[in-house]
Amino acid sequence: MLKATRNAVATALIVGGTLLTVLAGPAQAQCPGDCNGNGMVSPGENQKVISIILLCPCTTGIGGEAAGCAAIPGTDKQCTSADRSTPGGGQVPNGCISAGELQAIISNVINFETGCPPGAVPTSTPTTPAAVSTSTPTNTPINTVTFTLPPGDTATPTNTPANTATPTNTPIDTATFTLPPANTATPTNTPTSTPTATQGGSTTPPIGIHSISLLPGRPLCRGMCVGGSAPGRRCEFDGGSSGCGGGTCQNKVCYGGAMPGTTCVSSFACGAANGCASTPLTGSCAVVQGKIVTPRLPLLGSLMFDIGAPDANGVAIVKIPAASTQLDAQVVSGIGFACVTQGADAMGIIDCDGGSMNIDQLLEIDHNTSPSGVCMRGSNAGGACTMDSQCPGVSTTGACNLFNSGPANGLPDDATCTRTIMLPDGSSSIACPEGERVCVGGVNVGRPCLNDPDCPSSTCSATKCGSGPNVGMACTEDVECPQSRCASYICRGGSNNGNVCDANDDCPSGVCIPCSGNDTATNHTGVCRSPTRFTQSGTFAPGAMLIPVPLAIQLLDTDGSQNGPDALPCTADDTPDAPPAPVTVVLGTGKATLKVYDANNLNNDQIAPGALCSGLPCVAELTGGAFSCATLATSVTAGGRIVGGFPAADTLAGDIATVFQFESQ
Repeated sequence: MLKATRNAVATALIVGGTLLTVLAGPAQAQCPGDCNGNGMVSPGENQKVISIILLCPCTTGIGGEAAGCAAIPGTDKQCTSADRSTPGGGQVPNGCISAGELQAIISNVINFETGCPPGAVPTSTPTTPAAVSTSTPTNTPINTVTFTLPPGDTATPTNTPANTATPTNTPIDTATFTLPPANTATPTNTPTSTPTATQGGSTTPPIGIHSISLLPGRPLCRGMCVGGSAPGRRCEFDGGSSGCGGGTCQNKVCYGGAMPGTTCVSSFACGAANGCASTPLTGSCAVVQGKIVTPRLPLLGSLMFDIGAPDANGVAIVKIPAASTQLDAQVVSGIGFACVTQGADAMGIIDCDGGSMNIDQLLEIDHNTSPSGVCMRGSNAGGACTMDSQCPGVSTTGACNLFNSGPANGLPDDATCTRTIMLPDGSSSIACPEGERVCVGGVNVGRPCLNDPDCPSSTCSATKCGSGPNVGMACTEDVECPQSRCASYICRGGSNNGNVCDANDDCPSGVCIPCSGNDTATNHTGVCRSPTRFTQSGTFAPGAMLIPVPLAIQLLDTDGSQNGPDALPCTADDTPDAPPAPVTVVLGTGKATLKVYDANNLNNDQIAPGALCSGLPCVAELTGGAFSCATLATSVTAGGRIVGGFPAADTLAGDIATVFQFESQ
């Protein structure tokens, strides 16, 4: 198929949700996706368009009914303005919203502050559908692909949540995301699909339903539980935390290694090779890169991929339903059981023809972007210094910033700590000063503080629980705030940047958040931690796939006390201290590179390709392997590999870069 305006294609990622899609097209005569006609496109309107495509099949063509349907929440169910967003403009509305039209909408969100191109006209009056067009069809219906994953591991990462407000008067970088090459794995029992009529009158069948087994990073001997509280559960022993809750573990075979499928008694019989400990990784693994400890564990389990019919550009929607994702519990030495769950349905695309731009992803954070040689707190905050004693206050330890390696070895300096990086869904990643307490007035108003002496003529803000059962309660440390943080909540961005707040309404054009927990016992207070910067490059190969998946990583005690009544970890009755929030991991078949600069607030220390993590080379760059839509339909799937990850600062393991690799066998 021909690719329209190929060199204009970009990619967008809805970070807080699940969409990653190829975007194309210049500005339109009206504002595509401005459902309510107010001259801007909100994240909620983006989600409405996605819901219409998925839930409201169009009767006159491919895609979703622009007028909406009963399945759309709320009273205003339509988004007719989305039905005229073909790249280049000039499309005659046909009553349907296609994938190509959705792509153009998100492209505008990336490139324009309001989500509307210059000169776009708000469309408060719904447009009457016209004759059926021959323009880009959408990627429906959706079909199922099941991936069986190799053994896996992980640690508890923490990440600054994406915020929904874009601060004004601050530097804003725009992140552009693209989709990775889509490949396949070994489909089984593929049912005959019903061809889908395209807008041009031809038929395009869905790619189909396929089950794909993944290659474990380390050989494992596993069976299936018979009887007990968990029949059908994958098991290693009859009893214990990796057992069957009173049943028996039967029919054990090797997963991965030189003898897959061979009957075994223990994992030692399946081979000793550990691809999760090699560089580059081989097999399916999760690796948490830290400077002190780096757990490397195999992944075992399954994902279900629903893949629809390719549109005129060869692009099909891929969906991973959260309810179908199953990843086995793995032991993290010295920590406990790691349980990986999917927080919400994920959606992305596969580009069967290839040629779209921006398949590779680079994610960067810098722990210290405060200017070097400046007091970060105390009575001389903002003044020049060469040693801590020149920054009098509650504690001079670390008060003079001597730990920024500079823009040449990291991200740009941010003297006001207000830098914002706009994400493709219109939300923002925002710079944050560490310490979370600020002076509420006086000459140091808005500056981080440890206690009142750091705030001449004023006081240092109090800390409280931001949500959960103890919301609003005064606190001194995070353990007092189940499901929340103990911190001062502060406006980031907007006209009240740096002011103490209770809710987003207190922060016009900004957001009310805690950047980090109360760290009176550390020497980072006042350090400006950068937002996450996303950069993409490269060209999609045929079969490229990219899909952001919200994953939650939960740790349970090794003594089994949090395993619930069934005594098994990673099941529905677990009783963790607090359920973790999902972190979106963009998985794709391109290259994924992670970089943490000034790691753990140490000058020029990095978690990056070529650096050392726990004495070994960091695994901070992975390369995926493209699928093929043609061979996927014929059950040939070997070689497909999706990779991704994210950096995070100030976790329980310090600064980390977590990577995931899922490899098909």
